[in-house]
Amino acid sequence: MPTDNNPSGSLDLKHLDLIIEKMVKNVSDSRTQIFEIGEQSRAEHDELVRELNEVKQKVKETIERCDKLDAEARLARGRLADISKAFDRFGEEDIRKAYERANNILIELSIVQEMEKQLKSRRDELEAVFYN
Repeated sequence: MPTDNNPSGSLDLKHLDLIIEKMVKNVSDSRTQIFEIGEQSRAEHDELVRELNEVKQKVKETIERCDKLDAEARLARGRLADISKAFDRFGEEDIRKAYERANNILIELSIVQEMEKQLKSRRDELEAVFYN
């Protein structure tokens, strides 16, 4: 038996309208939130794509730099070996300069190789986001 004061036993139409209005508002709010989540996800995806492309480019450049430094290091070590073999023809200053050049190139090569390693690691992390 209805407990309303409504003599016909049905829900008050104003009360029913209020419930429907609340439901419509909740659906509208939810739709807006879903749209905002979608937009935020799209923006995050675009940013990850941009970062991934940037990291891939840096990896490529770093590999090229490593290759160049490796070739320079081989030449510098060869020059140092030549000077060391013909010590009598070269002065102490020539030997020191050749050693410093070879050493500086090897230090720079080590730094660039570490950068390459870190960039590849970051690239792999970003790719994992897309493929998992």
